[in-house]
Amino acid sequence: MLQREGVWNDLSPKLIEKLEAQINSFGKSVRFKFDIANPDPDPEKRAAGAIVYPFSYTLDPVTFQINDKYEDRADKQKMKKVGMAMNPDIEDGREVVRQFKRVRVSEKEKGIKKFMLDNVEDREMVMYLLLHPKLSGGEFMDKTKRQVITRIDEVTAAKTARDERTARSKAMNVAENMSKEEMETFAAAMLWDDTDEEIILRNKIEELAETSPVFFNDLVESKDIEYRSLVKKALSKGVIQYDPAEHRFSYASNSQVIAIVPVSVDKSEIVLLAEMLQAGGTKMEEVYKKLKSMVDNKKQAVA
Repeated sequence: MLQREGVWNDLSPKLIEKLEAQINSFGKSVRFKFDIANPDPDPEKRAAGAIVYPFSYTLDPVTFQINDKYEDRADKQKMKKVGMAMNPDIEDGREVVRQFKRVRVSEKEKGIKKFMLDNVEDREMVMYLLLHPKLSGGEFMDKTKRQVITRIDEVTAAKTARDERTARSKAMNVAENMSKEEMETFAAAMLWDDTDEEIILRNKIEELAETSPVFFNDLVESKDIEYRSLVKKALSKGVIQYDPAEHRFSYASNSQVIAIVPVSVDKSEIVLLAEMLQAGGTKMEEVYKKLKSMVDNKKQAVA
């Protein structure tokens, strides 16, 4: 449990009893997830849903106050100071705390910290986390702060892990059995160089399937591949052209405008036009058919 040091962690017996019972209900260990991941700075990896973790993260605030509604002792206040106090000094006959332990999460932990509940220090830290204002759904959660801590429900976590394995198995099976033409179409949809050697394309596709299986499966099962690939090929074969100053696509042969895409910091112009082709109704459906015919004719001419 949290050690009382002077005015720190002077919790009511009822609150301590409740926290101890909650911790005991977790079994031999408990895990907490820290929402500290960020999108990968590499645009290609970020598009595939890749994330990175900080080299080291320190939870803040290190100390805080809670309203202990269970406090009914006559000589005690309900507002309690909480912190993992360490190395107290004695000044004028009183304990004074100037140092506090911190919850740190390393990069290799990938936002998940595990605590063994037969370890005194781990148990203290778990009680501290249960009181922390940034614990999502916690009794003392501060709704004005972004909640970064979540206690992992092991049953839910087990189901999620099984779902991820199923998704990864499915994705790898699809990736490993793609034909050369399917790989080129997929590569174009991902805005990769679809003229790369077959072994290079297959390796990139299998890597994506392995690391981002849900994203991969969703993409394969949607029409996004078909439409993105068509736009990419139409551009690379000179069927259409794009004016970045005007955000305008047009036919290369006569400069007739196809569409003006919105400005976006998250999506490329190819993805934006592909989305317009899918959702643009009858007019865009005709454009899609025309582009497909022109790209196919270019392919036949090259062959």
